[in-house]
Amino acid sequence: FSFEDRPVTALLGLNGEGKTTFIKLLLGLLKPDKGNILIDGQNINALNERERSRLLSYVPQENDDSIIMSVSDFICMGGINRQDPFRGPDENDRKKALDILKELDALRLSNRRLETLSHGQRRLIYLARAIFQDSGIMVLDEPVSSLDLIRQHGFLSLLREYTQKENRRVVMSIHDPSLAYE
Repeated sequence: FSFEDRPVTALLGLNGEGKTTFIKLLLGLLKPDKGNILIDGQNINALNERERSRLLSYVPQENDDSIIMSVSDFICMGGINRQDPFRGPDENDRKKALDILKELDALRLSNRRLETLSHGQRRLIYLARAIFQDSGIMVLDEPVSSLDLIRQHGFLSLLREYTQKENRRVVMSIHDPSLAYE
């Protein structure tokens, strides 16, 4: 299986058919029983977490409701693969986070606490964190699940604009073939 020539690859399938397992294998969270997963010629399971995070960013299927922090801090966590772990985000990181929020039309959320946001708003912030991470491939596990129809299309539109503008690749699982085609 190869998706190198596609900016967006959609994994379609019924519940329980292995989409999330495939994503976890791709991310290196699970190891394959046999064979290798190569990303840009590198065996994903031979890389440490920091190296993998430079290649792949991840938007999980579910938001973690236990995370209690500001939206800006959460987005800046996406840069942990290149930040000094003892220093944390600097002013350039904070400006970059605000720029991403502005592009996603979510600047109004910048001073909010993550735990106070609606589910749909958190999905957008998880996307902002993945964009901030600046990896070559964004992996999204059912990114539009539990969003209303208008927000599903808006989220996918933002994703399409981002991939075109930044020349990034996306792999995502999705249930609706018409949304996958979009």
